[in-house]
Amino acid sequence: MCGSFFFLLFLLTPHRSLRALWLSLSEYARTLRSRLHGTSKPGPPVARLRRLRASLTAPLATLLSPLAPVTLNVIFREIQTFAVALDIYRSVPSIYTDYYGYDDRAHHHGPLSDEALAALRSIDACIRELDQVRRQFRHRRAYDLFIFSDHGMSRCRPFAELFHQTLGDFVRTHVGQAVVDVQGGQAPWASMQDELLHSELQAAEARASPRSQRLLRLLRRALRRGLPQDPEIQADYDLTRRSDVIVRVAGSLAHIYFKVTPAQMDISEIAILYPDLLSALRAHSGFGLVLGREQGNAVCVTPRGVLRLDSPQLAATLPHLSDPQAALQQVDRLVRFPHSGDLVLLGTWYADGSVVGFEEHVATHGGLGGPQDYPFFITAPGVDWDLSGVTNATQLHDFFVNWYGDAATRAARGHIVMEAP
Repeated sequence: MCGSFFFLLFLLTPHRSLRALWLSLSEYARTLRSRLHGTSKPGPPVARLRRLRASLTAPLATLLSPLAPVTLNVIFREIQTFAVALDIYRSVPSIYTDYYGYDDRAHHHGPLSDEALAALRSIDACIRELDQVRRQFRHRRAYDLFIFSDHGMSRCRPFAELFHQTLGDFVRTHVGQAVVDVQGGQAPWASMQDELLHSELQAAEARASPRSQRLLRLLRRALRRGLPQDPEIQADYDLTRRSDVIVRVAGSLAHIYFKVTPAQMDISEIAILYPDLLSALRAHSGFGLVLGREQGNAVCVTPRGVLRLDSPQLAATLPHLSDPQAALQQVDRLVRFPHSGDLVLLGTWYADGSVVGFEEHVATHGGLGGPQDYPFFITAPGVDWDLSGVTNATQLHDFFVNWYGDAATRAARGHIVMEAP
């Protein structure tokens, strides 16, 4: 079914399209109010000034800024719920969908905030609706319903607030004359959504009629003027000069890449080029694990030296983790990814479940420690799986294959899988 026909079908379903319109207007008002109040919310002085300046110097962009969360958290949610219901009616063998809104709200307001719980209730209503559709058309195909999350949320202690400098500033201090290119860190909470909406408008503009192109171009340019620049990127950055060090952050996880070679560097090589950086990372209380590679092995830089991740000695030093060995196995897998950084940093985690994060978040994930380590998996009634040995999401595939049997058996019995981050 082509996208334009499906979208037209959605619009021609009155109760769905009208509900999407009402929810979109409500979300727009709620988000705009939150962003206007956000200029005075707690945080580092630089961050508060940046939010206030953005709202005063770009009023049109402020009015347009809620369009991204409205599009992603309401319109897309309603469309994908309609799409799953349609697939159930069409008896598609297996259906998977991902609901996004709660994750974003929990990051920036807290996992139990009114904003996050409102998003969770909306997702719950969508799942309830699909469960009703599943039961209504059970005579066409019997579906089992599975609901799971990919992680939890831990309370965030922003690195910049704890240590009065961003991760980018910390790295710059210890790499000599190298140019440091940083993305992430203190980027405004909606910048990724705004960038996504900007790219979608640009793609729609290329396919639209000349008259529609002019309207889309005006919207896109207005949005672009309001997109704040990442404060980690130096204002006098020379695009003709290639960065020596690249830092990318996400929650309590950071990757550092050294551009001296296209190959992933060993810790011993980094120690020769940037000895001060390794020493500073090892001694800093904000980093729970400083990771890298050495002769094909995943290793951790510790005050006792460089230890392999499969070392019992290292596992014994990790506090506040229910299963340090399993955690290190996951970290080992992360470090070995071909595109992981030459150095991989995990923020420190504490006994109260909070973690050091490299972004301005209220709650975060991406590293170790606290509730972020505990996703949930809700199975359909009658599905009796022993998940006690599951330590990686990829292991769930074997459970589905074994339960639903060969292709002929799966063709006669469908299942729906929903992910709610």
